[in-house]
Amino acid sequence: MALLLSFALAIAYPRWRAGIDWRDEGLLAYGAVRVTHGEVPHRDFVSLQPPLSFYTAAGIFKLCGTSLASLRSFGLSIFLLSPILAYGVARNLTSPSLAFAAAVPACILGLPYCSFVPLAVWQGIAASLAAVLFFLAAVFSRRQWLAFPAGVFSAVSLFLRHDQAVYTMMSIVALTIALGLARDEFVSGTYLKRALLLWLAGIAIVVIPAILVWWRIGALPEMFRQLILFPFATYRKTSSLPFPRLIAWRSLWETSVVLLFYLPPFVQAIALLYLVRSSISRQFRRREAILAFLVIWSVLFYLQVIIRSDFTHLVITLPSFFILTAFRLSIVR
Repeated sequence: MALLLSFALAIAYPRWRAGIDWRDEGLLAYGAVRVTHGEVPHRDFVSLQPPLSFYTAAGIFKLCGTSLASLRSFGLSIFLLSPILAYGVARNLTSPSLAFAAAVPACILGLPYCSFVPLAVWQGIAASLAAVLFFLAAVFSRRQWLAFPAGVFSAVSLFLRHDQAVYTMMSIVALTIALGLARDEFVSGTYLKRALLLWLAGIAIVVIPAILVWWRIGALPEMFRQLILFPFATYRKTSSLPFPRLIAWRSLWETSVVLLFYLPPFVQAIALLYLVRSSISRQFRRREAILAFLVIWSVLFYLQVIIRSDFTHLVITLPSFFILTAFRLSIVR
C-alpha cells in the first residue's frame, strides 16, 4: 500500500497544479459557489451532472477556502484514493501482486489527464469502487453488514454520476445471481439474498429521502429532463465523437492511444468466450462467477466511450477493465 501511494505521489507531484480546464473545472467551481449561496442545481442552473458533486465541492470551499487550489487538493485526494480502492477490490479477487498490477495503471491513466480536477465522473468512480469493495467484502468475508455501506456508496454514486452508478448496480446484481448459479456453492443462496437485501436497504436509506427533498423544493422535474431526457434526445447528436480508426496514418504515440481504445473489447471478448465455454462444459464455478461480474462491469463502463470517443472518456472507463485484466491473468496463471 505504501509503495502504491509513493508511486501515485511521484506521478501527481509535478502535474497536479499545472494547467487549467476553463470549461468543466470552471463549471464545477462556479456551480459550487452558487450552491454555497443557496441555489439548487438543476432548479436554479442547468447541469448535465447530478447535484452531489456541487455540494461536495461547496463543502471543500467551506472548509479550505474558495479557490481552485482547494478544488485541486480535493482532486488530488480522490486521485490518491482511487488506486487504493482499486487495489482493495482486486485484492478480494486475486493475489497481492496482481492486485497491485491492477491498481498501478490507475495512477497513470486517470486524473493526471484531467488536471486533477475532481469532476463528478471521478467522484462517481471513487464511490463506485467503494461500493464494489464493501459488497465483495460482505460476500467473501461473510460479514453481511458490509453490504449496507456498499448500498450507501452505490446511492452516493448515483447522485454523483448516475450512469456509472447504474452500471455498477447492475453488475452487483449480476454478481449475486452468478454466485448463486455457481456449481461449487461457495456462498449459500440464503446468504446472498440477505446481502442483497442489506445492499438495497443501504441504497434506499439515501435515495428515498433525497428524492423527497428534491421533489419538495421543485428540483426533481428538471433533474429528470437534464439528466435523463437530454442525453438521449440531444447530447448524442451534438457532442458525439467518432470512434478512432486504425487505418489512418498516425504517429507511434497516436497509434498506441488508438490501440488502447480496442484493447478493452478484445480482452472482454476473450473472457466472454471463456465463460461461454465454461457454461457449456458445466464448469461455471466461483471463479467464473467473478469473471462474469467483471466482464459485465467492464463492458457497461466501456459504453461511456461509444458515443464520445475521446481519450478523456476512454480513461474513465478503465478502472474496472484493469481489475478484469488482473483477474483474467490469475486464471491464465
